[in-house]
Amino acid sequence: MDDLDRAQELEMMQRQEAIAKQQKRFAALSSIPGAETALDCLQCGVEIPEKRRRAIPGIMVCVDCQTLNEKEDKRYAAR
Repeated sequence: MDDLDRAQELEMMQRQEAIAKQQKRFAALSSIPGAETALDCLQCGVEIPEKRRRAIPGIMVCVDCQTLNEKEDKRYAAR
C-alpha cells in the first residue's frame, strides 16, 4: 500500500465518519417535535419542498442529496 492508497483510505474513513455524524444529528433532530428544519438543502442549496419538511421535522437536506448520501454510505460500507 503506497502513500496515495493510504491517503485515499484516510479520506474515505473521514467521509464515513462525517456522514455518520450528520445522520445521527438528523435522526436526533427529526425525533424532536418542532425541531429546526432547513428551508434550503445544506448540501446543494435547493429549496426543500414544504411537504418534505412537514413529513420529516428537522430535515436538513433535499431528497436528491439524501439519496446520494445513502448511496455513498452503502458504497463505503461495502469496502
